[in-house]
Amino acid sequence: MAPKHIKKKGRVKQQRQKITPRQLQPLEETRLRKLGKIPSGLWKILVGTLGLATTIFSLWGAWASTIPEIRAVGSDAAAPFSMPFSVTNPSSYFSLDDVHMVCKITNAQDSNENTYRDDSWAYSVEGDQKVSPLRTGFYVCPIRGIDGKFLTLQIAVVMTYKTLWIRRSYRVHFMWDADSAPPQWFEGRAIQ
Repeated sequence: MAPKHIKKKGRVKQQRQKITPRQLQPLEETRLRKLGKIPSGLWKILVGTLGLATTIFSLWGAWASTIPEIRAVGSDAAAPFSMPFSVTNPSSYFSLDDVHMVCKITNAQDSNENTYRDDSWAYSVEGDQKVSPLRTGFYVCPIRGIDGKFLTLQIAVVMTYKTLWIRRSYRVHFMWDADSAPPQWFEGRAIQ
C-alpha cells in the first residue's frame, strides 16, 4: 500500500502507515529465517572442525590411559626372592614400546634387625621390550645375593616405556610376606 499524501497549506505531507501485529509477524519470521541461514561452506567447516577435535580428544584419551598393569604372579620356591610378575597392556590401540624395567629394593629388614632403606640395590629385568595392545608379558625380578630370613622386604618395579614415541614411566611397589604359607609377594607398601 502506498502512503497517502495529505495536502496541507501548500505542502504535501506524507502520512505513516500503521502496521498491525498481524502484518508484523511475517516480517519477523523472514528476518529470523535469514539470520538462521548459515552458508553451506561454513557448516562444512564447523562439522569438520568438530570431527577433528573429537578424533584428537579420543586419541589423547586412549594414549593417556595406556598405563601398564603390573601384578605379582606368585613366587619361585627355588629362588623365593626372585619375584615373577606380569605386565598387561590395557590399551586397545597403542603398544608399550622400548620397555625397560628395574627392580629396586626400597626397604629391607633381616632377622638380625639390620635395616636397609635406599634404592641402591637395583636389578635390571630381562625380557620382551614390547607389550602389544591387550597382551600380557611375563618377567622376573632377578633379586639375588640375598640370604637369610627377612622380616620385611619391599621392592619397586620401575618401568619406562614409549607410547607414540613419547617416553613414559610407571612405578609400583611390592612387599614380601614371609608369614604367609608359602611366603609370597603382594602389591603395596608396609605401613610405617
